[in-house]
Amino acid sequence: MGLGENLSEDKVRDQLTRILSAPAFKGSGILSGFLQFVVGETLAGREQEIKEYTIGIHALARHNDFNPQLDAIVRIHAGRLRRALKEYYHENGKNDPLVIEIPKGSYIPLFQSQNSIETAEINVRILPGRNKPVVAVLPFRNISKDSSRDFFADGLAEQLSTELTWFQDLSVISYYSSRHVAGLTSDLKEAARLLGSRYILTGSIQNDKAHLRIGVQLISGENGEQLWARSFERNNTATGLFEIQNEIVRNVLTAIGGYYGAIFRDVLKGPNINNANGMDTYDAIFWYYHFQKVYTSAIYQKAINALEAAVKADPDYALAWAMLGELYMDDKVWEFKKMENPREEGLKCARRAVSLDPACQHGYQSLAWVYLFYHNKEECLKAVDQCIAINPNASGIVGGMGFALTCAGEFERGFELLNDSIEHNPYSPWWFNGGYVFYFLHKKNYREALRSAEKINRPDLFWDPLLKAAILGHLNREEEAAGNLKLLYQLLPDAGNQVKNIIESFLLSQDLNNEILEGLKKAGLNREQHRSAIELRR
Repeated sequence: MGLGENLSEDKVRDQLTRILSAPAFKGSGILSGFLQFVVGETLAGREQEIKEYTIGIHALARHNDFNPQLDAIVRIHAGRLRRALKEYYHENGKNDPLVIEIPKGSYIPLFQSQNSIETAEINVRILPGRNKPVVAVLPFRNISKDSSRDFFADGLAEQLSTELTWFQDLSVISYYSSRHVAGLTSDLKEAARLLGSRYILTGSIQNDKAHLRIGVQLISGENGEQLWARSFERNNTATGLFEIQNEIVRNVLTAIGGYYGAIFRDVLKGPNINNANGMDTYDAIFWYYHFQKVYTSAIYQKAINALEAAVKADPDYALAWAMLGELYMDDKVWEFKKMENPREEGLKCARRAVSLDPACQHGYQSLAWVYLFYHNKEECLKAVDQCIAINPNASGIVGGMGFALTCAGEFERGFELLNDSIEHNPYSPWWFNGGYVFYFLHKKNYREALRSAEKINRPDLFWDPLLKAAILGHLNREEEAAGNLKLLYQLLPDAGNQVKNIIESFLLSQDLNNEILEGLKKAGLNREQHRSAIELRR
């Protein structure tokens, strides 16, 4: 039994009551039922009965034919329960007299006095757990009279569920579990509650003799809000169904998954995300994504702290190592100057990520960035190819690799990948437009370069006025160029001495670098007379 020497059954039950009254448990019947079951069995001396099968039957409402080998639902919710308990003792329960813990590798709870646990462990403020958004794909409804299309509806949902698992920043409920729950209830919020999923992906199909129409919706499991939807209409031919299915799967995944997909756009709407002190409520990867939105020094440091804590607590967390390596490189891109050796540290992290998990797509993305800054074009291109091959449906990462190729001087292929990414998901980061600027500057097409630069629309970041000033210099639009130079000096006071080193640190085409520097010179940067620069600083 998991009771310590000085702990009574009454004390454990009192502590269980305190935990179950916390918001995270009151709002989740699954977590509450799971915890109540394993604690109750342990207190009754039936630890040997606490198995995946019994938990599934008695705590998760599975039928007697439940097979843990085919259905990972118990393991998924055990991970959620461990994280919820960890968060509880970081916040509501930090002063509780007793700790209830579910150790990894077991479902039998341990009970121990709070005083017996080292204070340093209890007071850690950054949650390092692999806390990812949970997604479930429910079966698509065949709302036509043709039952022969049932197999297509089911196959489409199953393929979506399978392919979503390639997005390593998402947790995906097994389709076997989702299909089982869909048979128990038609209420999507109830299905989400039973599955423990924050997001539900589902839809419908209908057809006549000539046409097949498929509707797909991403729905919040918390409030039923429709977050994203799309309809597809195709010719109804039996011989082309697999091609149609593959096309729809790709279009859906590129729109909802990864960088700037519908899921993470919703995640980043969460409460207090703009509060740099609110780290307790967000996992490390969310701080990484939040930095990709705001690019401030304060959030950068928060993301670094969170990811460093994550890999310290979980040294095998490949995704966290990959993101940390990328952020170390961002120290050079943004001139934060918080790192002594960002390239060396970034390379160590990226290599660690892909050695831990050779299928870590983000790890190869980080390797591509690092090799770019090392001016090792051959290794950069290898990393780009490996990255894309892992999951070509991750439109944000594919577009990011297009940007990297453009920076490496592979302009045509980079341009092609950027176009492909934006075609499938128009919600792209601002720096994708920077990739287009580099492409059109290389082509000396200054008008198209300016159109792309105007789409950046980030006057709070020095790259915005830097690129605009260079292009406007080439177009001889002196007054507008001067205004952008003034803003550049405000954001990067020593721009005259820094710009050359910044762009040459990762842009491998000397012709492109010359285009940028020449445009800035025409705009007025680094003129022999310093009077203009002094005036611009005012």
